[in-house]
Amino acid sequence: MALTYQRWSYADLARAAGVSKSTVGNLASGARTTTNPETAAKIAKALNVKTSDLFDLDPVPYAA
Repeated sequence: MALTYQRWSYADLARAAGVSKSTVGNLASGARTTTNPETAAKIAKALNVKTSDLFDLDPVPYAA
């Protein structure tokens, strides 16, 4: 994960992205599963990754 690679805390990322620490923490923990495109773009830019890299888009198997 880019956050670990950067050796940043949630507070560090929040500061670099210009968003709140609670936003970063809630997204990272899964307590919040959505965000607006502007927030996602700010976080991606701070981490130097594509916005799409922030989201796990792997298919989830289910029982039919």
